[in-house]
Amino acid sequence: MDIRTKYEKLYKAATYKIHSVPPIPLKIDERNPELVKLMKKHQLKNAAIITPCNPGSCKMPMDYNERRIEFFKEILEQRKYFYLPADNCDKETGHWHEPSFWITDIRLPEAKQLAIDFGQNAFVYTTSYAAPRLIWLIKEKR
Repeated sequence: MDIRTKYEKLYKAATYKIHSVPPIPLKIDERNPELVKLMKKHQLKNAAIITPCNPGSCKMPMDYNERRIEFFKEILEQRKYFYLPADNCDKETGHWHEPSFWITDIRLPEAKQLAIDFGQNAFVYTTSYAAPRLIWLIKEKR
């Protein structure tokens, strides 16, 4: 079984929560009025939720992920992105929880490259008017 087939159902079932005030939970392919309101209020065009943790969906030790989180934040700050903490959670079992970042006004090619640089299979991307969607970074097996 290829990676996309293995993880697509889990990624789509997960809840992606932005730690804004109040927190905003997101689901893939479901438009969230609170997210639309937040993005319009701050005149944001697009945003991505990307985790630097557990590259390739391989569970890594907490200290390894913590170092990746700090390095990821340094990159976001160097590139002058506004971001808020977020997380990804497997709602069905609650066993998979990853710290992530909601990064605003990041164009899709830049978001893709950032996620690729941190070894991710996929990430969440949205615009101010559309439902969050899952962007895959790996090709389907043919």
